[in-house]
Amino acid sequence: MQDSSCRTVHSIAIATTFCRFPKLLEGTHFFVSGSVSPEAEALRLVYLYSSNASPQYAQDILNVLAAPPGGRYTFRYAKEYVPEELQDARWRRIKGWRALVCFSLQQEAKYQAPALIPVRLTTVRETRIVGTQHIVEFSIGDYIGLPPSADDRRVYTDQVKEFTAWLLENAPAPYEVSVGLGTSVLEEPLVDTTSIPPLLFEQAATALAGTESFREARFVRFDRITARTGHDDHQTAGDDGRIRLWAGTTYEFRLIHYQPKPVLTPEPFLIGTDGTNIAPLVDRVLTLRHDMTRCVWSCTPSLGRTTRRASQL
Repeated sequence: MQDSSCRTVHSIAIATTFCRFPKLLEGTHFFVSGSVSPEAEALRLVYLYSSNASPQYAQDILNVLAAPPGGRYTFRYAKEYVPEELQDARWRRIKGWRALVCFSLQQEAKYQAPALIPVRLTTVRETRIVGTQHIVEFSIGDYIGLPPSADDRRVYTDQVKEFTAWLLENAPAPYEVSVGLGTSVLEEPLVDTTSIPPLLFEQAATALAGTESFREARFVRFDRITARTGHDDHQTAGDDGRIRLWAGTTYEFRLIHYQPKPVLTPEPFLIGTDGTNIAPLVDRVLTLRHDMTRCVWSCTPSLGRTTRRASQL
């Protein structure tokens, strides 16, 4: 039996260096279980919106769509965009609630109503307030999509309009607020929660690609990290949102690509780590609408037995 004291655990985060690609970022260190009754949660849902008001907000949507299940992510909302029922000390009220991240396509002067697109289900793990900023940390959950049209699976115009109209009537939504607690949409036929994850990912990506914000985006999602031990040992995120790898072990990392529109020219991108305990940068080229990228990494021991954290993977 191998002495476990000779091994060092490395927690890792995933990121890419090209801004049109998602960044799968490391989560937080907090885990707070909620005390929400199943009956209440079945009827209500937290809605977390990110918009096209800044490039970072749109990047957040790509990151959440790409992230591994169980990973952590953080949104920040100015107090003026938080409904009064959740402001200040009441902000902690949403801990433990299931939440739906949505993209809000907005017009700066508010000449037209926003268009809302569901992106991914999450669970609120921690809330805190810094000054007037209301911060929510959530763990990544299941994919969610809009059912495609039988006539054209690439067009989501009617579905987005119907989803938007329902949310504006049944839950807090932009422009008035950017987060809120409202009636759950999960049992409505407007959304698809039952298809297999790869199909739900494609539905979300296709709906987003119909907006100017994501017209040139590249949609990539985490698939799995597997130890090359011969036992198909998949590594999953722990309660703190991190995936831990053992020093001295070789892993295969897989990303799945789906591009709603044809890739006309090859596009290079990098998969990077901190280069200290995990393999350095890996060059890849995106050439197809559907593809899988595989990387093989060997984790090397660090000095001492302290837990190290890679800045990128």
